[in-house]
Amino acid sequence: MLFFALFDPIELIAAFDPDLEAGREAGYAIGFFFFWILAAFCSGVTAWLVRTAPKRDQRHR
Repeated sequence: MLFFALFDPIELIAAFDPDLEAGREAGYAIGFFFFWILAAFCSGVTAWLVRTAPKRDQRHR
């Protein structure tokens, strides 16, 4: 929400590909899925790091 309060999706799409004709709703949809995938990736990395961390009891032995 804060990202799109500062940046207009039409201007962002035009910055990457000036020939692409996409509406504002398409820009919001692309942004939503980008941030959704980013959050899922960050959550997955966090879960992986927690699983692969050494156990507390194994450190002291």
